Amino acid sequence: MAVVSTEPVPFLDEEEALVRFLDGCPKGALCCVDTEADSLYSYREKICLIQFACGEHLALIDPLAIKEQTILLDFLDQASEVWMHGADYDMSILNRTYGRVPNPVYDTQIAARLLGWRTFGFAHLIKDITGVELSKQSQKKNWGERPLPEKMLEYAANDVRYLMPLIETFRKRLHELERWDWFLQSCDGAREQVLSRPEKSRDQQWRIPGWGRVSPRALAYLREIWGWRDGIASRRDKPPFKVISNEQVLKMSVALAEGESVSLPPRFRPGQRKIFDEAVARARAVPNDELPRRERKKRPNKAEDWEEVFQSLRANRDKASESLDLEASVIASKASLERYAFSLPEERTAELRDSLFLPWQQEILFATA
Repeated sequence: MAVVSTEPVPFLDEEEALVRFLDGCPKGALCCVDTEADSLYSYREKICLIQFACGEHLALIDPLAIKEQTILLDFLDQASEVWMHGADYDMSILNRTYGRVPNPVYDTQIAARLLGWRTFGFAHLIKDITGVELSKQSQKKNWGERPLPEKMLEYAANDVRYLMPLIETFRKRLHELERWDWFLQSCDGAREQVLSRPEKSRDQQWRIPGWGRVSPRALAYLREIWGWRDGIASRRDKPPFKVISNEQVLKMSVALAEGESVSLPPRFRPGQRKIFDEAVARARAVPNDELPRRERKKRPNKAEDWEEVFQSLRANRDKASESLDLEASVIASKASLERYAFSLPEERTAELRDSLFLPWQQEILFATA
């Protein structure tokens, strides 16, 4: 099985070096890409490293030093194929940072799921297919630090170095099982999801996990305490959870709403405590008729024949899941089946099917439905 060269990997932190490196790469060839970010160490997540392989050429590119990555993205646009593993995250951060995502992007994680793997993490697949056991020790390290230790550089390089064995194996098996078109459709659908996913507004951001289970008054406290925490995190360039956890924010909000007093941990300075007290006072002063409330979505009326339609679709899905040795959710999620079945008969159009299911999934689901 082909593995990209294990020679020392260049660390490119100057644009001229990147240009020279890409000039030496075969144009229109297959490329492998991965990214590392610093979501655990900074307020605003950013790309800290781009791992890139093309043919026998492999490099680690420093986007903190080379702010403009147009030359790399242009190169990828001319590639025959661009492969990633677990591409949703990488595509999302590339789109958020540069406003561009290669097209198409082939995802070895999608390939693994379409071939029946139930455990599809990168290290697990590499061990399964090549017998090589990759270290996971650098997964949660600070990729924004410089210089990066040799161990982290090696970990990063392996994320693209060992993609080729997966690509070769998965391509062969997908063609053998006549699932290559399924793979292309699934990758295209995943890319479109990334490009159409809206960024959360600030008013949505304070609605942290668990917010829907608390009272309107607690929501007022939650909104203000979240804003206080966010301000500290922004000024200190730290992830908000390292200032104070979501769980603590929720507990304080509920306690305050129930008339209890709360206290901040000793590590907070007097100035931060003063701003916290002001935030709490603002929440306390919000009139009852102006409290934030959870908008309860009106449950759509179910079509009279919904259960019959749902059971038919699910039966087709589960039958195919067993015969194809695929997880049922790969073929269709329960939520998608319900969304279709609940719709009125006149709403069950080709457009609705296309919005919920890929063509290959429709062939399975609606075979006899």
